[in-house]
Amino acid sequence: MKRKLINNILLIISIIFFLPMISNASETIKGKIVGFNSLIHGKEAPTGIDDPHISLEPDFVILLSDGSHYLIPNLPMEVKRKYIYKSVKITGDVNVGHRSIEAEKMKVRGKRKFKTVWTNKEYKRRQEQINQGWTYDVH
Repeated sequence: MKRKLINNILLIISIIFFLPMISNASETIKGKIVGFNSLIHGKEAPTGIDDPHISLEPDFVILLSDGSHYLIPNLPMEVKRKYIYKSVKITGDVNVGHRSIEAEKMKVRGKRKFKTVWTNKEYKRRQEQINQGWTYDVH
């Protein structure tokens, strides 16, 4: 009886401790888009959208002011490339365990305020429009 009680308490404690690490929590993070390879090698390259080295980056991440970074797997590469080294806010489901954010929307700093430049809802709507125009007949 005592052993079962101790096991249950340990189970509850471990769930409380580990659940925040693996669960998704929607939030907004602020940082700048940088090349993943450049980040892990400690170099600030490519320097911008016109830099040919941008094609050597396999992916881009959001780098926070504290030096941590998050992958953004569902944000299209062309969006990440376009806003490299720009100050951005990304809202979405954060997975702390995988150091990633499933983006719902991205805002980029303008002259006076942040402006929404991408939303997952609009992206999916456009993808559906493209797919509806596609027909494939098997003969």
